[in-house]
Amino acid sequence: MSAPKETNFAAIDLGSNSFRLLAVSGLSAKWPPRRILLDSCRQTCLGEELTTTGGLSAAARRRGLAACRIFAGQLRELPVMPLRACGTQALRQAVNSREFIQEVKEILSCRVDILSPEQEAAYTLLGCQAGQKKDSHPLLLVDAGGGSTEIILARYRQKPLIRSLPIGVVNLTERFFQAGINAPALAQMRIFLIEQIGPVLSELLPANLSKVRLAASGGTANALAMLSLGLRDYQAELIQGSRLTRAGLDKILARLMTLSSRALRSIPGIRARGVIIPAGIMLLQAIIEFVGQDLTVSTSGFLEGIILRHGDD
Repeated sequence: MSAPKETNFAAIDLGSNSFRLLAVSGLSAKWPPRRILLDSCRQTCLGEELTTTGGLSAAARRRGLAACRIFAGQLRELPVMPLRACGTQALRQAVNSREFIQEVKEILSCRVDILSPEQEAAYTLLGCQAGQKKDSHPLLLVDAGGGSTEIILARYRQKPLIRSLPIGVVNLTERFFQAGINAPALAQMRIFLIEQIGPVLSELLPANLSKVRLAASGGTANALAMLSLGLRDYQAELIQGSRLTRAGLDKILARLMTLSSRALRSIPGIRARGVIIPAGIMLLQAIIEFVGQDLTVSTSGFLEGIILRHGDD
């Protein structure tokens, strides 16, 4: 991929759990850029009930379009710049996504691309690697989203191996925690995750592979880093490169299990994401246990990859 020229560029992630707008100035081939003009996130839970109904609910569509209107207003306060919007699992899966996408286009006045799992993973890998120091060891990157989980094995001078699973923190929460977060539900989720993730990791990680760096990007991993570090506000410089351990995640989960749904939604810095964090813990724990090492958190990923790839279009 060619290195982007220094320019202004904005991108929007139309995710299954949240929408995020990132506008930057002074791009280069590395992350971060010279200046972040705007970094705005709205919890939309677009993938709510999608697994059971097959489509976007009326409430989810209203939340998604409201977020886009907010983004459109914020962009009007910035210099005019190219804008790219990308949808992921919820918009891939929903049978009624076409009308929603058309409304998004009208609000934002830009193209909306619905990415394949492979495209989503490629952007995530690009964004993550741009924010890290070069390392010769293979990288196993996990992006646990609201509707899907991408797992990527990147090795030096080799084509990345990409696997996408249609399981994410939103549909896991709906499937296993409808009656609350309790020991039986956790045990059932654990069995399910081992069945789903185990074969994928066995395929990606042959026995003769040298030491692997395990990393995760995305909202779930970053929120867990905040909880692990005791942060009340997002601080990228502290989160980048921080580690999540199985023991540490156990402690966070034990604390979250004592909270009501309302209290989970009120955790400083996490807010609405709090209700899906327990599912994220279980998902990342399953991967940590299988790989046998701690997980490093990356603050850059999917959206940053879009900007780095298309900032010179």
